[in-house]
Amino acid sequence: MAATVELAHLRSARCAVRPPFEAGAVEGENLVDMIKEDLIAERVAIETYRDLVRYFADKDPTTRTLLERILAQEEEHANDMHDLLVSHEGRPMLD
Repeated sequence: MAATVELAHLRSARCAVRPPFEAGAVEGENLVDMIKEDLIAERVAIETYRDLVRYFADKDPTTRTLLERILAQEEEHANDMHDLLVSHEGRPMLD
C-alpha cells in the first residue's frame, strides 16, 4: 500500500497536482472524539482522491487506476471508522 501511495504521489506531482496528505494527529477528548476526527479526515481524503480521479480520467489512465485503488481503500477505512463509531456511540455520524 505505501508503495502504491508513493507512486501515485510521484505521478501526481509530475502533473502538478497536489495529492492529499495524511491528516495530522489530532487529539480528541475521548475515544469517540478520536474516531469522529479520523472519520472526518477519511472523508476529506475521499473527496480529494475523487477529484484526482476525475482530473486524471483521460490524461493518465495508469495514475487514475492507482488513485481508484487508493480511493477504494480510503472508502473502506471510512466505513470501518463509521462502524466503530456506531459500536461505541450507538448512532451513526451524519454529515
